[in-house]
Order: sequence, then C-alpha cells, then structure tokens
Amino acid sequence: MAIPAKIDRRLLTLFLGLFSGFLFAFIVGSLDAADYLMEQISIGIVEVPFIILFAVFDRKYGWKDCLFCVFLGIVVTTTMTIENKSILPVVYLKASIMGIILGEASWFEGSFKRRLLAVSLPGIVLSFFFGLPIILKGVNPEVLERFRQDALEMYNTFMSGDEAVNSADNAMQMFRSIFKTGFAVFIISSLIFAWFSFVGGQWIILKFKEEPEYVAPLQNFQVPFHAIWVFLGGFGLLLSEYEPVLPLALNIFVVMAFLYLVQGLAVIIFYMNRFSLGRILRVLFWLFFFITLLFSGILLILTGVIDNWFNFRLIHSSNNISNENNEEN
Repeated sequence: MAIPAKIDRRLLTLFLGLFSGFLFAFIVGSLDAADYLMEQISIGIVEVPFIILFAVFDRKYGWKDCLFCVFLGIVVTTTMTIENKSILPVVYLKASIMGIILGEASWFEGSFKRRLLAVSLPGIVLSFFFGLPIILKGVNPEVLERFRQDALEMYNTFMSGDEAVNSADNAMQMFRSIFKTGFAVFIISSLIFAWFSFVGGQWIILKFKEEPEYVAPLQNFQVPFHAIWVFLGGFGLLLSEYEPVLPLALNIFVVMAFLYLVQGLAVIIFYMNRFSLGRILRVLFWLFFFITLLFSGILLILTGVIDNWFNFRLIHSSNNISNENNEEN
C-alpha cells in the first residue's frame, strides 16, 4: 500500500493535522487528569492507532511535516475543548510525539528495550505532571462524588436502591485504590501503548512499503539485573509504613511488580514454546490466568524475581549445549 503520488504533500499534511485533531477530540472528548487515569483501557484503544498513524506519516514525509500536523491537531483539540479546560490537547501531543519517535528509527538507536523506552518517554514525562499530583495531593472531593454518582446511576439501571448504593460504594473503594497508584498506572500504560504500537506498526508500516523495526519476542523480556534493588527498596519502604514516602513507595513497587510479572510471563511463554503446547492447553492456561488473576499474578511476579538471579531460560540453554556436547563425545 502506498500514498498516491498525485496527492499534494502540503494538502495531505494540512488535512491530516486538522482531521486527526478533530477525530481525536470527537472520540475521546473532554478530559481532566482523574478521567484520563480512570479511562486508560478505553483511551489506549484510541491512542495506539494514532501513534501508529503518526509513525507511518513520519516514515513517509519526515518529522518536520509531522510536527506541523501535530501543531494543527493541537489547535483543533484546544478549540474543541477550551471551554471545559480539558487536558485533551496534551494527551494528543503525547500520542503524536510517541508516533514520531516510533517513526524515527534512528533516534535512540540500540536494543529494542531502548527503543521501547524512548517511545514510552512522552507518556512517562506526562505521568509526572498528571500522576504525581494525584498520588501526592489526592483527588478533589467533587471529582470523587462525580465518579460515585456515575457509578450509582449505572447500578440503578439493574439493581434495587440499597444494592445499587452498596455497589457504588464498593466501586469507590476500587477507584480510590487506582488513584493511589495513579503515577504507576500512567507509566505502565505508556509502556503497554508503546509495545502495542511497535507490534501494530510493524505490520502497518510494512504495508506502506517501509522497513519495519525489529520487535523482540515477549519470551526474551528480562528486567535489568540491578533493578531488583529498586523493587526491594520500594517493598521495604512500604513495610516501613513511613507516611511521607508511602505514596511514592507504593507506585514504585507497583511499576516494578508489573515489570517482574511480565518477566515471569516471559519465562512461562518460553517453556510453552519449548514444549510446543497445543492450542487447547494455551487457551486453558490463559483462562486460568485471568480467572485466578490475583493468585497467578503473584506467582508470575515471584517467578520473574527468582529468574533475576537464576535465569531459567539461560539454564535451559546451558543444558541444551551440555547435552549436545555429550552426544558428540
């Protein structure tokens, strides 16, 4: 697939900038920091295609034209949400800059981890502006009440009055937990969005006759060795229950726990591929994983942490080499 040569480059740039800004604002709507935090799953479905869109456009026309598109998109998103004092233009800027970095394969050259972190960087920076205030200062009571009323209205559609109130109160407990880990949620979401953009972009960019970037298999994922001390430090600060550092310690621990969960998952996938498990067994594994998410999540985190020292995948590789040498002798 290629962009027709007859289309004027300047007109295409103008159209993409204006249309992408309008479409983004139309789909997402006005946001404040709390809304953005609570809607990470649904927002990701919107952001990832826009990240890939800007990556493809950058590959075709370069980052300068791409930046002009971004400027036009920010003008449109600001105009459409200015009355609501929405953070939407900043979210649009974040997604588009992530796309530009994804498109510029020569920026932050190195390993896939380095490139993944680079693409995630705009989202990580944004987490300091949106996530830190939420975990340090809390959420405005008016915002909390708005979430409660929205939850209550939803539950009232299929529950009686008392049951709906109890369910809404339970939902608020969950919301408060999410707000306490807002900084971590933003960072983790940025990493996930970046990874999905690499995977999706690999296929889309190829369709536009451009060379896609290498995407490392998930089974190869491994957290840097010394990162374990960050994980243990965050866990230790949590156990200390020293109030001034608890919010930041909790968020550091959650981010590191997520990374070791992915590492544990990588170990499991490595052995699933190693023993060539059939499709039915794989489906059963994922069903068990999601049904027992709390238990299986803790198990995978422990697997990732232990793998940090005993590298199960390296042990397997070493055993293969030893067996091959013994057979030759």
